[in-house]
Amino acid sequence: MGGGDGTVSTAAAVAIEAGLPLAVFPAGTLNHFAKDIGCNTVAKTVDAIRRGSVARVDLVRLYESQMVANTASIGAYPTFVQTREKLEKRVGKPLASFYAMLHTLRNDQPVRIRYDNKTVLTSLLFVGNSVYLPTGFAPSRRRRMDDGLIDVRILETGRRFAKTRILTALALGRLQRSPLYHEMQVPEFSFSAVDAPTVIARDGEVGDEYDHASFTAKYRILRVFRPLPGR
Repeated sequence: MGGGDGTVSTAAAVAIEAGLPLAVFPAGTLNHFAKDIGCNTVAKTVDAIRRGSVARVDLVRLYESQMVANTASIGAYPTFVQTREKLEKRVGKPLASFYAMLHTLRNDQPVRIRYDNKTVLTSLLFVGNSVYLPTGFAPSRRRRMDDGLIDVRILETGRRFAKTRILTALALGRLQRSPLYHEMQVPEFSFSAVDAPTVIARDGEVGDEYDHASFTAKYRILRVFRPLPGR
């Protein structure tokens, strides 16, 4: 298939059902999935097909009907990422992240969710397929895609002076230590929207509204053509 990350998750479901390996040609805007499996150019994908180089990678399933190849999110996380990526090549990722967070917090519409017997108000919730690097709220790459884990990151905005505390922590490079930041790597994750159903974005595409969502890591469920290590 040729397309972006949203197309990958749709094609992946078809490939799994057909029992066939998926060849991904990077033809979208960001192509995170293609890059993380080493197919960041058409030539590399073609070479992997010619060599019959196939590996297994994880996907995350939202209930039993929706696949997530890279990330799912609620709140303003997609806006945060788009703003950061527009700026980071010009001003660097730390400053771009700070500006994107400032922009997001100024214009956010927080969502109240409940998970693990806790209720929090959040503007940014990130759910990733496999563990992302770096830690904090600028995850951008994966070293491997077969660890059987879901990477969950939540930023609380419902506490006193939360926005100021978040921006200060981000500016000082200490967001990971903030009590407003929650990070976990787990095989399953679920949450409930307390006040009203909320939209869940998947792989850069706006999705449906849910009052409850359940994510499950599917270990090495998808076969993909990818270059041999070192190529």
